[in-house]
Amino acid sequence: MKINGCTAKKKGQANAKLLMYPKPYSNEFLWWLLVTDGTGNAEKLEKLKSAIAPKTRLQWLDDYEIVAIMREGRTTPNITWRMTKKCYNAWHTRIRQAIRSNADDKLRQATWSLHRVPGFSELRLQVKQLRLQVIKEHKRSRSNKDDEPLMPKSVSYVTNADTSTVLLSQIVRRMAIGLRPFPKQENAKVLVEN
Repeated sequence: MKINGCTAKKKGQANAKLLMYPKPYSNEFLWWLLVTDGTGNAEKLEKLKSAIAPKTRLQWLDDYEIVAIMREGRTTPNITWRMTKKCYNAWHTRIRQAIRSNADDKLRQATWSLHRVPGFSELRLQVKQLRLQVIKEHKRSRSNKDDEPLMPKSVSYVTNADTSTVLLSQIVRRMAIGLRPFPKQENAKVLVEN
């Protein structure tokens, strides 16, 4: 009998979810086994680490990391994503170089890309800070102070991911006969269950 997540939590049992994302042009996956507090097999079989602790926090490549942010008036932290320092600094450099080289096409491309980051709350704040950098750097570097760069208004909020559940055995079977893990039309983020 399968127990749902809320029932398991009330009984002090851990919930676990394996998340997998296929790396483009590869047979490899980015994956995470996420486990809630409570008793269960995962804590017995694996050495689990905190997904939000500074030294072990979950990262998406070198670009994003998950953080717990306390908001005013709340008693529990908000779990959200933000750019890593490396990624944030790379955006600073990209913006500065585009403006200083007078390459308007590079600046347009940079601001367009910047406004396509995932719309999590901390990422939206970082984009706002980088937008201010664009304006300040543009005023400092360009002689025509009235010629402010055109930028999108804001980053869209995150909506529920378009995911589907796929049996891990189906993925393995497809890959064993030389097929892609998922058919092309299903090449979005996929939650995998055993």
